[in-house]
Amino acid sequence: MRKSTQYWINTPKPFADLYNIKFLFSPAKIVSKFLEDRSKILYRMLDKISGKTLLDIGCGSAPHLIKISKKYEQTYGVDYSDSMIEFGKNAIKVKGIKNCKLTVADATRLPFPDSSMDITIAMGLLDYIEAPKDALKESHRVLKKGGYSIFSIPKKPSLFGFLRSPVGELIKKYLFKLPPIDNTINLNQLLTLCTKNGFSVEEISSV
Repeated sequence: MRKSTQYWINTPKPFADLYNIKFLFSPAKIVSKFLEDRSKILYRMLDKISGKTLLDIGCGSAPHLIKISKKYEQTYGVDYSDSMIEFGKNAIKVKGIKNCKLTVADATRLPFPDSSMDITIAMGLLDYIEAPKDALKESHRVLKKGGYSIFSIPKKPSLFGFLRSPVGELIKKYLFKLPPIDNTINLNQLLTLCTKNGFSVEEISSV
């Protein structure tokens, strides 16, 4: 089993808690700030587009769905971690959200019909899966004509490049409690990845 897969299956609560770190002088606050800034970009992009149905691929504990579900008629979330989905379901229940359904599923085999979603999002998913192109292909399959996909993937070169070295991975593991990243991509590779999977690129933004 890949180290990142093992992490996401076994540690739903510690990662979910990173979205809500309050202590400013905690190492975890660095990760929390990154997640916060990445989420702000997502919400800004979503504010520019409209739709009735949204799918969060690799939704984890559903922090984004909790924030945005009220804007849509129906939202969905999938993740391959049973424990993440259960954690997300509990969080949604506590918030009283009725228009959000979570299910365990593989990002490369989505349990939805062709052309069934207006919007798909995938934040922090492509970092860790074996075949990002297969996940994007599935995202495109379930999108309606004229639909939008918003996703993140680590870029190279990057200010965070040191944390992707062998020494950096040890720092991530013991200081930030995070698994190694499996995929990084440069601008040309990103554009190729998108166009080969049926997407036209409207905006690229960096955290």
